[in-house]
Amino acid sequence: MTVTAILSVKGSNVVSIEPAATLAVDAKLLAARRIGSLVVLGAGGRLSGVLSERDIVRAVGERGAAALDLPVGQVMRRAVAACSPDDS
Repeated sequence: MTVTAILSVKGSNVVSIEPAATLAVDAKLLAARRIGSLVVLGAGGRLSGVLSERDIVRAVGERGAAALDLPVGQVMRRAVAACSPDDS
């Protein structure tokens, strides 16, 4: 199955957030959109990283509820794998 086939069922809408936004804002956006991760776009709309529900849970587990005040840029994963629509 190709990426194109998966996106034809799942949809290709990408939701993003800025690195300066807090984890609390990110968590609310994830819940409102019923999705599991957000693309983090920095200056000029450039890809900075990805933040998932799991990243938020890890941060809260390590730092407690105060982690929700952290900027997304401190918690996001910077190594992002990319692919083309024809990849399987």
